[in-house]
Amino acid sequence: MPATQVCEYVVLGVCEFSPTHSQTIDHVQMITRDGYPYAFDPTACRRCPGRCCNGESGVVRVTEEDAVAMAQVLAMPLEVFTARYLLVRGGELRVREIRDGHNYACALYDPARQGCSVYPARPRQCRTFPFWESARRNLAALIRECPGVVAGEGGSGRRSDGH
Repeated sequence: MPATQVCEYVVLGVCEFSPTHSQTIDHVQMITRDGYPYAFDPTACRRCPGRCCNGESGVVRVTEEDAVAMAQVLAMPLEVFTARYLLVRGGELRVREIRDGHNYACALYDPARQGCSVYPARPRQCRTFPFWESARRNLAALIRECPGVVAGEGGSGRRSDGH
C-alpha cells in the first residue's frame, strides 16, 4: 500500500495495513498519512459518542457499490435501503440526515450503539476520516471534534482527549 493511503478498514480497533503507515504512541497503534500534521488513534472511536456522524449538517457521498454493500450489511433489499437512507442531490447519491433541533445525524448512525449501523461497508468518505483536506486546513476544529486525533507531525503532540 502506498504511504499516502490511509487505513480504510479498522476492525475492532486494529488497522489492517502495512506497519510502515503507522506508529506506536503510548502503546496505541496510530494511523498517519503523508502531508497531514496529525495522527489518528482508531481505538478512540470506542469512547466517542459519534461526533463525526453528528453535529453540523454535512454531505456523505456514496457510490452505487457503497449502497449495495451497505444494504447487504443491513440485510435489506437495495430498493428499500435506498428509499430509507439515501437521496439524490445534484446527480450524486448521498446519505440522508436526521435533524433533531440543532443536531444533524447521519441516517446510518445508531445512537444506541454510538456507531455506524453499516460500519463494515461504510462509504469511502467515512473510512478516510479524519484524513480529509478540510480537516487538515482546520486542525483546531478537528481536534475539538475527534478524540482520536493527535496533533503534531506524525502524531507527536497532544491528543485531543487530553492524554
